[in-house]
Amino acid sequence: MDEKVKHLEDGTTVEAKVNFATLYYMQKFNVEKLINRYEKKKNDEDGIELMARMLHVILLSNGRICTFEEALVLMPLDDEG
Repeated sequence: MDEKVKHLEDGTTVEAKVNFATLYYMQKFNVEKLINRYEKKKNDEDGIELMARMLHVILLSNGRICTFEEALVLMPLDDEG
């Protein structure tokens, strides 16, 4: 599957791998609803929440235990790898 390494704000890296756990957590945390809301409004607040939720899902699906708030703090501030 597709993989990309992202550098988090705490200096660690995470491989953005999609697996069955990723899909499970996306469903569990209603990511599709966030995607639809962002597509309708296209505002920064919804975009930040969506990206933080996706980071949370990726971290959980790759075995790292964290809360949504911790994922929000770890989210890179720019779009560079």
